[in-house]
Amino acid sequence: MSFKETLNTTHVVFVGDSVSRYQYLALAYYLVHERVLNRSLVDNISFEKTFGSHTTDWQRFFYFSSSVLTSSLPSLTTSEVCFCTRSQTNDPVRNREQRHFQLHSRCGTRISISFIQYVTELHLPFASAFSMLHNLRPSHVFVNFGLWVDGDREKAMPEICSLLTDQHAFQVFWQDTTPRLLKGKSKMGSRLVAPCKLSHNQIVPRFDIVVNLTGTLKQRMLYWDKVHFHGYVSHAFNEALLAIILKQQVVSS
Repeated sequence: MSFKETLNTTHVVFVGDSVSRYQYLALAYYLVHERVLNRSLVDNISFEKTFGSHTTDWQRFFYFSSSVLTSSLPSLTTSEVCFCTRSQTNDPVRNREQRHFQLHSRCGTRISISFIQYVTELHLPFASAFSMLHNLRPSHVFVNFGLWVDGDREKAMPEICSLLTDQHAFQVFWQDTTPRLLKGKSKMGSRLVAPCKLSHNQIVPRFDIVVNLTGTLKQRMLYWDKVHFHGYVSHAFNEALLAIILKQQVVSS
């Protein structure tokens, strides 16, 4: 099945840091244009620093990344709303990013995708992000807390796990990115995920995807900066996401 067929009537929400932002953008871009993001070194929505590193460049990135998600086809209506601000401080009010994408087609396809930025560096209580989730009424939530394993995140994890596992309004999946985070290769990583009591079916194997790609391609072909992936890697993540949703649909039917 195609991406549009599988995601029809769903509302997928990504919660996390910049790695999740780019996975969200890669999925929305593919739904609009039916092609994978290229590796252009200028104004590439899979890496904000191709726009520059100043605060004003962030605003240009926000505007441009929204504008390219508008379809020119008469049979397809797409749009994105970006509640996005960025400053040079860690003030969560001045560093907010919430994106909402919608697709409607003449044949009746309706898809919603959202991204909620959540990083502990901004000292944003997860309860705030969690309340946003309920307001959005998602069908699937994909959570990732990225590469930055730190003490603040460890302290926040029990509350985060409790909020997500005690609700029954939507399906929750965790996206692993590095061995440190979900593969238990370090004491910090093990302690971080221990309160969540994750099952195998709840984890999207992003780290395995990266390892498989690394086996055939040079590392510089995967990353912009050893942290942020090129668009085709994010597309591989989304193919894994699609397989999970499709499998769930088959089981429920």
